[in-house]
Formats: sequence, structure tokens, C-alpha cells
Amino acid sequence: MANFIVWDMSSKADGVWKTIDAADPRAAAETICGTRLRAVGSDAEICVRVRSLDDPDQPAATFYGQKSGAAARDTKRREAEKLKDSASGLQAAE
Repeated sequence: MANFIVWDMSSKADGVWKTIDAADPRAAAETICGTRLRAVGSDAEICVRVRSLDDPDQPAATFYGQKSGAAARDTKRREAEKLKDSASGLQAAE
């Protein structure tokens, strides 16, 4: 087992840091967020980032999925703001 620090952003907008013992980064992420995680996705879908405490040279692993709670509300709010900003930018260009 290895030590990992996990930044869980799946349900709380600012995330929660946890230290997990697991076999690999994916197992650490699944311990926190379940098995419905993907290795690819958009920035708005980031659920968890995992970094090794045993090997600081190893890059962080990012996993994507569906968010809930405050994290989902925050993501929807940011996406609405982006749409509003892009719409106002288009109007200004006309």
C-alpha cells in the first residue's frame, strides 16, 4: 500500500483534502468517490486529484465524473457565467 493525498471536489465546491492508503492513484480516488470515475473529461467535471506522498516526483492524477451538492451548483453557476460572458462579448463585437 502507498500513501496518497486526495483532493475531493465531487460534492464540496472548495474540495476536501484526505490522506488515503491505497494500491494506486485510481484506487485512492475510488475510495473517496466510488467507481464511476473517468480518466478524461472537462475541467468542469474534475471530481478528484490524487498525488503520491511516497513519490513526490510522480505527477498528480486527475479523475472526472458527475458532481453533486455544492460542487454541482458551483459548476453550473460558473458555466452560466461563461455563457453570459461569451454572449455579451458577441454583442459588443457587433
